[in-house]
Amino acid sequence: IVYVWGAYLFLYLQPEYLSSLIERVFLSCSGASTSGYLKTLIRKLQAILLCGCIWLLLTVATSIMRMFSLRLLDPLTTISTLLPNANITRFIHDVGRYFLVSSSLFGFFAFDALYATVVVNYVSQSELIIYFLRSIMVKTRVKSQQLNEVIKDIFHASDILQVFNGQLSYIVSLSMFIFISDAVSSFVNLNSLRDNKFSLGYAVGICNISQWLFLVISPIIQAARLTKECQKLRLLGLEVSARPFTYKDTPQETLDSFLQYTTSTKYGAKLAGVVIHSKYPAVLLFGLGLFFTFYPFSHIPWL
Repeated sequence: IVYVWGAYLFLYLQPEYLSSLIERVFLSCSGASTSGYLKTLIRKLQAILLCGCIWLLLTVATSIMRMFSLRLLDPLTTISTLLPNANITRFIHDVGRYFLVSSSLFGFFAFDALYATVVVNYVSQSELIIYFLRSIMVKTRVKSQQLNEVIKDIFHASDILQVFNGQLSYIVSLSMFIFISDAVSSFVNLNSLRDNKFSLGYAVGICNISQWLFLVISPIIQAARLTKECQKLRLLGLEVSARPFTYKDTPQETLDSFLQYTTSTKYGAKLAGVVIHSKYPAVLLFGLGLFFTFYPFSHIPWL
């Protein structure tokens, strides 16, 4: 379900919305007061894409290591194991064996590519929204635009967050459930190994746990960062009211309406319908640290 839903979303719904979001954010960050934001944003987006590509390459390497660890590349396995009574020539055996291995690798790559696309898209969009909110706050502080225009930008930000917390958020939430299930399954398999000579199996287990936990933690951290920026935006009206000289020519009614509008905003990034605050990733990382610190890994020869 997640695979079909994600493919439909990214092939038909997201491209047009994502291009309009990038255009809006880049235009907002191209002013004189936010000129440095644009270069920093581009570098961060490139870093996010690079991390996604590296993760995908590591998953392919882990899949190959898994096949070696399960001895699927052994000439005495696969076809002869599936059909023990069949008279198969060595050529047909080799062709069938490598065909099965290649098909398995391609299937793993297709699913992992979708998972990486979901997480990279979510992290990239959250970074774009973060810089859009920052550009609004900077322009307000230096009075590069009037408060009426700022209110319009905040209203556009609420529309963007509503779409961001929609289907994409639910797909990421369902994908995170899959990532957690795969991490737990990898940990159970790793914990079941008792052969100290089976080092490749331990390597595959540790790599699997690390790659799935990385996909779980990344969206949570980005959602917490976005929620923090939304909380700063809520305090923008109080900050403007505390600087009377910046907007000394602005009518008091406009200042009061701006203060009331900003303080009434309750924006935030959601995962599984829950607003993610900064304490959530801290608690998660602290819990993982305690677990890996006190869990007895004595049967693993590396630890």
